[in-house]
Amino acid sequence: MRKVAVGLVLALACGLRGVSEEPKDGGEPRCEIKLTNGSLIKGTFKGFSSISLKTRHGVLKFVLKDLRNIVWGNVKKEELDTVTASDGAFKGWIDEIGPIEVDTGYGFLKIPTEAIKTLRVTMSGRTLGDSFDSDDLSSWTKFGPSPWTVTDGKLTEQPSGNYDSIQFNEVLEGAYTVEVDITNANNAGILFHAQDQNNASGIWLNPNN
Repeated sequence: MRKVAVGLVLALACGLRGVSEEPKDGGEPRCEIKLTNGSLIKGTFKGFSSISLKTRHGVLKFVLKDLRNIVWGNVKKEELDTVTASDGAFKGWIDEIGPIEVDTGYGFLKIPTEAIKTLRVTMSGRTLGDSFDSDDLSSWTKFGPSPWTVTDGKLTEQPSGNYDSIQFNEVLEGAYTVEVDITNANNAGILFHAQDQNNASGIWLNPNN
């Protein structure tokens, strides 16, 4: 199964109800750590249970089971860190923590956070998605000039005439079931295996198709 580099992309007026990962053996949170040198490490955590993020509005604490993805910003470029949890994406400054210990199945590794670019947490049977119960689209990235808004629990768009898209910011891997409701669209598409707006596989939906 190819990795979905950016996540799901929904074009035009559509609503993503959920993305459910097929259950795997064991219920322990697993991690996928991408290092700044490009290396990828997979395994299970040992001793890592929570993380704190300093924001302009206070300190937020996230327990491991609620974490989705952590991205450390580039200090030289003055980028903020990003923590994506079950209730949304948050930007700020991650409190300094010691090396993260990972059981790779072949031994234990202690990885200093300054060597980590991104950290992803996966759990058996966890559902991802967006019910669009608020107008917050911080978990999505827009491509193209078309405005995307949330109205009455639906993600809506005013087409610009281009193949504009909006991409779910979750990195998915493995086998998934995708549920999407699309209404009132002349043309719409569900894109996957998406790296950006120009590199993706797609299912195109037309009124009579």
